[in-house]
Amino acid sequence: MSLRLTCLLVAMVSTAAAEPGTSLLFKKKLNTGRTNLKGFVDLHTHPMSHLSVGGKLMHGAPDIGILMPAGAIFYPRGQGLSGSTCNEKARDAASVEEALGSCYSSHSGYDAFKNKCGNHVRRMVINAFEDDKGTSKPHDEDHPSGYPTFTKWPRHDDVLHQQMWIDWIKRAHDGGLRVMVALAVNSVTLARGLEGNPPYDDKSIGDAQHAQMKRMVARHKDWMEIAYSASDLRRIVSQDKLAVILGAELDDLGDFAWSKREPSRGEVRAEIDRLYREGVRYVFPVHLIDNYFGGTAMYEAEFPRASKYQFGHWPNIVCADKADGITARFSNGWDVFKSFALGDAGGSFELPRCSNGVGFKNARGLTDLGKFAIEEMMSRGMLIDIDHGSQKTVEDIIALAAAKPGSYPLVSGHNGLRDANARHQDIHENTRTVAQYRAIAMSKGVAGIGFGNATAQQFIRAVRHALAVAPGLRINLGSDINGFVMMPGPERCRGATCVQYSEKFPKAKMGIREWDYNQEGVAHIGLFPDFLRKVELLGAQDIVDMLFDGAESVAVMWEQAEKVGKSVKPTTTLGTLAATTR
Repeated sequence: MSLRLTCLLVAMVSTAAAEPGTSLLFKKKLNTGRTNLKGFVDLHTHPMSHLSVGGKLMHGAPDIGILMPAGAIFYPRGQGLSGSTCNEKARDAASVEEALGSCYSSHSGYDAFKNKCGNHVRRMVINAFEDDKGTSKPHDEDHPSGYPTFTKWPRHDDVLHQQMWIDWIKRAHDGGLRVMVALAVNSVTLARGLEGNPPYDDKSIGDAQHAQMKRMVARHKDWMEIAYSASDLRRIVSQDKLAVILGAELDDLGDFAWSKREPSRGEVRAEIDRLYREGVRYVFPVHLIDNYFGGTAMYEAEFPRASKYQFGHWPNIVCADKADGITARFSNGWDVFKSFALGDAGGSFELPRCSNGVGFKNARGLTDLGKFAIEEMMSRGMLIDIDHGSQKTVEDIIALAAAKPGSYPLVSGHNGLRDANARHQDIHENTRTVAQYRAIAMSKGVAGIGFGNATAQQFIRAVRHALAVAPGLRINLGSDINGFVMMPGPERCRGATCVQYSEKFPKAKMGIREWDYNQEGVAHIGLFPDFLRKVELLGAQDIVDMLFDGAESVAVMWEQAEKVGKSVKPTTTLGTLAATTR
């Protein structure tokens, strides 16, 4: 056999291997009815996070006609002795150039001639933020290029620029995305520290993000729609449209912590009613600070500082039990918050002395008011995410849900198995235990496995490990894209293990720019299908097939929540709840 013929046969085999025959990726029609819905799900996205944190951390809007914060649109024509170099008031992006243009005014320092909207404190904090996260630094020039060249961003390892432009979401939808949870997010502490635009509070910022999300969905109603119920989700996905679920991943629902005054049960009920009327159906009771509902997981020194600044007290950090399997600790030395004008929240705080191999956890669990709030959410059939809660808070919520007739389903939307992390990093409190995943599986809940800064092979291992210890667990993606988390990077490949592009599997393109997963990884949400193709090429098509059952799993969970929720009547005390979690 000639060398030329041998090479040709090898190429043919490689090409065949690169096109899994039963792949659902980029299949034009996935659904023919409302039963057995098909399509993969992302349980954790932040399309409007450019409006969070005073509008100064994430840069770029996800669509034309979406609100841009004051100082976010750079005007190069205003440079010199007179004129303005940015939009002095918030306004809608009038073009792609404005929505995805230079971040110079948002992220760079003040210059009386070139950048009158810059800020040196902000520039310093952003540098520290990027150093802490280990991300790329696209700010090595005056005008870090987004549209139209995209030479600097988006990138998989850049967390401060828009990765959810509407065309990129559309490519993910074309590739099989059928359900997307769109979460409002914010940090009062970071907003103040970055000297961002007011208002800073979670209630105002959350409302703004929900309103803008509705506007964007309405602009593209031919292929996306907001789902306000399980039946909505079934109807939308059965038409092969993208079902968007509005959610709140906020530190301080109702601004109760910021007011430093414990609310009444009537005030809590009124706030949950208000969120429900606004269309919010997916809620985190706790995010990155302690609040009146419960405690936050301890894994970064910024969280105690934020709790002190926003809630008014330091968390009760204790040594974990050996059986907890928590090994991660942190110091109270210099961190990015110490550069902020945060009063005593910028000082040192007390940490416990733990034995070797034992990390930190938060002693605070679910409060009586937190139990009441969660039962109010349950009575409305809302989807409740337990991530970010302290171990005690999570166990209390699981016990509360399991005690409801029929068992109320819960979500862990962007996490991973605690044991799975043991080989490559310290294990922190915000990871799921075997018992927690089993409880979620038994309740018809769902889990989103995060893939931040992971390889496809690492993602495969994480999914298989979770399924091995919790049979029946319904697993989806939980990317946390636009949530200041790095996406999967490019992977070395040869022949059949490289993602192959074709008419049936086109490259992501915008203008003259195109992205190749093999070279750039997940630079934006439009490359999620490419990541899943890589998973297939590594011999795990069964996992991709399971992910394409995600739309059905979310519909089933939501139906269970609505069914069980009809019998939930909020009570006022925890009673023996805590004892049942031990």
